[in-house]
Amino acid sequence: MKKAVLTFYFLLFAFHFSSAQCPNCVIDTTNTQPGIYPNPLPNGTVGMNYDHDVTFVMFTDTMGFTVNYFQIVSVTGLPFGLNWQCNNSGNGCIYNPATSIFGCVKICGTPMQSGSFTINVGVVVNLQTVGNQNSTIQ
Repeated sequence: MKKAVLTFYFLLFAFHFSSAQCPNCVIDTTNTQPGIYPNPLPNGTVGMNYDHDVTFVMFTDTMGFTVNYFQIVSVTGLPFGLNWQCNNSGNGCIYNPATSIFGCVKICGTPMQSGSFTINVGVVVNLQTVGNQNSTIQ
């Protein structure tokens, strides 16, 4: 019995670790207005694989201040079993809207909870002459 329990926990850990990465996010460049697309995300089904790309279009100016960069610092509120990865994870999920207004986050895994969830994305926006501004986007 002890071996079965240990094996179960090992498999659960291995599954969680293997699903913690969500590679190959594909940007949808058909949307050009600042925002998140799609919003809301498509529904998932408990116990079934979920794999969806979320494109975001960044603004380049706010109240006269130029945006130097955006950084995604957290994604919270996902149901247990789902994970996320930005398409720029090698650069710390930092995006420069002067280079490209597009970014992407892949949500993937197998949801283990049913219900309606609000996902909160923590971002740092660096504005010219103002510096870093923290924000949360639902």
